[in-house]
Amino acid sequence: MQTSENSMYIFCDKNLSPYEKTIYTLAMAYGDSPSLKFDGKTIYEVATCLNVEYDLLNKALFKSPVKRGNHLEIQFGEEVIDCAEFYEHTFFDCITKLYCAYKELENIPEEETKETIQESLDAFDRIVHFLDITNSALATYECMKCNRFSYDYTLFDRTPFVPVEYLDILTWLEDIRIYSEDNWRDEKAEIETDGEHTESMESLISFLSHLIQYELRVRLNALYFILAVQIIKNSPFFDREIRSIASEMYNRLMIILKNGKIISAKIETLYFDTSKTSERRTRQDRTTRIQIIYGYDNYDTYVMRLDLAHQGQPFIHFNNASPGKIYSNILPKRDYIKIIVKYPLLKPYFIEYGKNQWALKERKNCEFTDETKEEYNKVESELQHKRVFSPRYSEKRLLEFIDIMRKMLPLSFCAPIDTDGNHARRCFNYDVLMRDAILLVLGFLCGEQEDINRMIDDMAERAYNYGLISEREKSECKSLMDLRYILLSAEERL
Repeated sequence: MQTSENSMYIFCDKNLSPYEKTIYTLAMAYGDSPSLKFDGKTIYEVATCLNVEYDLLNKALFKSPVKRGNHLEIQFGEEVIDCAEFYEHTFFDCITKLYCAYKELENIPEEETKETIQESLDAFDRIVHFLDITNSALATYECMKCNRFSYDYTLFDRTPFVPVEYLDILTWLEDIRIYSEDNWRDEKAEIETDGEHTESMESLISFLSHLIQYELRVRLNALYFILAVQIIKNSPFFDREIRSIASEMYNRLMIILKNGKIISAKIETLYFDTSKTSERRTRQDRTTRIQIIYGYDNYDTYVMRLDLAHQGQPFIHFNNASPGKIYSNILPKRDYIKIIVKYPLLKPYFIEYGKNQWALKERKNCEFTDETKEEYNKVESELQHKRVFSPRYSEKRLLEFIDIMRKMLPLSFCAPIDTDGNHARRCFNYDVLMRDAILLVLGFLCGEQEDINRMIDDMAERAYNYGLISEREKSECKSLMDLRYILLSAEERL
């Protein structure tokens, strides 16, 4: 079927949900000028991930006659919608690139060899490329929509995009690859340490590869979450209220996730009884509907929960907590300044993560006087629960928005949220282990031979104390390969 400049395209004869119309329209726009070509198997996988029909997604990608620049009206069932403005953006291109980045991570060889190390390095480059393009595309769309340039719309605003940790580890891995070209033997080359402990070249490369994968995955998670919210807030198929909820969520996430990472995100899948009054609701009623464990380059981590009304808090709100159980939301600079003006003595008790991210320090890192302790506790109490949305949003509409998010996010993001906080603690502890792993590699590369065995033992002991591994796994940890296995095992239990 052909379309003229002012014609209408009949996409299908059955009525579709706003979410389905959003995805198929994005796919049609992408199919007009695709940057990547997909086979049937990949399209089926993408359709499954996005919870849409394979046949209709395939039709949108390959059989739509609509071209950019047309006065565009598309008919879905009985509904005809003008999609011209929405058709111009590249959100589906962002979806495909992040999907490919996830797939690249899945396909990194578990055991690095001389033959596979260059393949892994090339894969890392492609992942960074996908992330960089997506990061720029999402920011550009918002800048053009608002008709102003601002780094506020850029999740990762450093140049280049990649995290500092990634650059450091990649440099180490590149150096070892160059060294290995001349020194890799038929038997596994050994890196001497203290005469009692040796590590193979292969072990060190595999360990570094695991660290890189972690640093990329947690940034990929953050960008994908932002992408999902951004699509909802800009789609003409959702009503004004759903788009407004998404817009407020986007603004909040762009503050806390700026140059950050998501270690874990969960959308609650268990039933919630909206008929129960807030005064009767407890944690066991599954009032937490979204949980995000996130952090920053210095490995400080937090858990943010989106809660419906419950006992003591009769409104929809954010809970934000540190590992030391400081219940305080991440503040933009304007809110931080208001607090400091009111409580000037508290200035040393805040930590800055970026130009627009401030948080109360852990109590163990503070030296209090009686006066500052009282002020600190007062500020924490004021910041403990932050109202998320205007009261005009009903819980029913918020749950509808969350269900749309669930459909768009990776399947791993959709799971019951534990009510005891154990998952968040495991994520906090795992991120600390990854920090220690980088320090351990530095020990190898700097020749601090006497400390290497102790550092491996300490990490194994810490993983055991955190409840991430068993006592047997701890006792068997004697090398980098053993420690890498422990990290993989701990990651699977997150």
